[in-house]
Amino acid sequence: MRSPLSLLLLLGVAFGTQPPAAAQQSPGVSPDMAWRLRVAAFKSLQTGSTIRVAAREIGIKTGTVLATGDSALTLEGSGRVPYSRIDSVWIRRNHATTGLIIGSSIGAVVALVVANGRHCDSFSQVNSCLATGALETLGIILGGGLVGAAVGSASPSWKPRYP
Repeated sequence: MRSPLSLLLLLGVAFGTQPPAAAQQSPGVSPDMAWRLRVAAFKSLQTGSTIRVAAREIGIKTGTVLATGDSALTLEGSGRVPYSRIDSVWIRRNHATTGLIIGSSIGAVVALVVANGRHCDSFSQVNSCLATGALETLGIILGGGLVGAAVGSASPSWKPRYP
């Protein structure tokens, strides 16, 4: 389901309407400075990053940044898009680090439960029993972290870059 704001943006892009003057420029910022800030925002995009662009000529497109120049952005599949035509840009982010932390934490809790259920039969086997338990604990925590990182990588979100 689309929000009313995204539908308005889509209609505005489709019919080539200009946003209101108040939305184009912040008070106290000269048009020249606003243009330089716009160009700096687009030139800071890294080649190879996945972005979503809303522009009057192409609508809303998602693609990989191939190049950024002085006056245009080159998107895979959409070609060159002049900076002056771009209304907004979002950058795709994933949550691998967050998933790694959460997965490792869950793995640590599971490892504690497993370790509490472990007992050594005799005093002579304590060293080997502890070593086995430590390896099991480490394996469970690392396994939880890997699963969490995989889930986090598969969960993208979009962060606004411009405006």
